[in-house]
Amino acid sequence: MRFFRLIVSLLLLPYLATPQTPRADLLLRNGYLYDGAGNAWAFGDVAVRVGKR
Repeated sequence: MRFFRLIVSLLLLPYLATPQTPRADLLLRNGYLYDGAGNAWAFGDVAVRVGKR
């Protein structure tokens, strides 16, 4: 069983060591979210991603 764990760890190491690309260009965290329809606000995060055309 130890050998199996070692092999799996060695196979996953290059994947885990590579830098990940960000999924959003701008991240606003811990803010009040209003929907503009008069509903109650919610507390949360907003991620903005700029599209390529």
